[in-house]
Amino acid sequence: MQSLTTKRIIFYLSFLVALYLTSLYHYLLFHTAVELFSVLVAWMMFAIVWATWDKETSGFYFFLGTAYLFIGTIDLIHTLAYKGMNIFLGYDANLPTQLWISGRYLEAMSLFTSFFYLKERPRRYSIIFVYLFVSLILVWSIFGRIFPDCFIEGKGLTKFKIISEYIINFILLAAIFSLKRHRDKFSPLTYRLMFSTIICTMIAELFFTLYISVYGIPNMLGHYFKLISFYLLFMAVVQTSIRDPFSTLFKNLKRKEEELLNERQSLLDALKRIQVLEGLLPICSSCKSIRDKDGNWVQLESYVASHIGAQFTHGICPECMKKLYPEYCEKIKTEQ
Repeated sequence: MQSLTTKRIIFYLSFLVALYLTSLYHYLLFHTAVELFSVLVAWMMFAIVWATWDKETSGFYFFLGTAYLFIGTIDLIHTLAYKGMNIFLGYDANLPTQLWISGRYLEAMSLFTSFFYLKERPRRYSIIFVYLFVSLILVWSIFGRIFPDCFIEGKGLTKFKIISEYIINFILLAAIFSLKRHRDKFSPLTYRLMFSTIICTMIAELFFTLYISVYGIPNMLGHYFKLISFYLLFMAVVQTSIRDPFSTLFKNLKRKEEELLNERQSLLDALKRIQVLEGLLPICSSCKSIRDKDGNWVQLESYVASHIGAQFTHGICPECMKKLYPEYCEKIKTEQ
């Protein structure tokens, strides 16, 4: 296990170093690789939560997976609009920055809102339609030049962009408090993954308040932490939607097996008690008390109740009624 963990860490570090080397060759290649990987992870999250919808007792992960489907789509447009891609003509570096900040607003609000769905399952298509509508409005406002400017060539980030990054961090901080409040709803591993996801997202946003050039070091570090946050969230979804259900299934099977064994033992004990009753029982000819295996004389009702669990209710048979209450019997006959 230790060797596996070490190999995994080496693999992750090698992957991050490889990304850095691509930035030395061409920053645009680095940016495209990071963003496409993040988009792929986001879309895979949606595919997983959609396929495991019937296995999730709450709507938490489905809500997040749906949100990241549209967050990843906005990030894809951001990637295509990045400075140097030359796909959307007539726009400068302001366009990808606007797309970026809109995606981060959507991400932060989704992480915060997701905790409201820990106890209930939302309607699948309603959530999709809401996110589709919001995403279309954001993209339309950006390409229609209605969305506030976020980056000005030669000057850098606008006040709106910087203030927005702090607002986004404030929303993410609120999401952390919500996570802590609902800690008992998550397994320890899932909780750590979710907590690390939000922290990495906050660190990424802080780096994105510092850069002057879209090709600068703070911008690169911000993309690193964004990539890590997406991957951690993906692992949380995999852990809960795929691994935990099978673990829960085996736990339930084990519990059922134990219940069946206990029930079998109870039936065997009841059978033994019945077999005792089927044998010869010493009974007093006068008071009808029964002698148990320890030699004690107990009332018939107590003996039967202790051996088969039956409870007695008192009444009187017709023959005894005639002997004990003849007048009452005659009165009943007369009334009839």
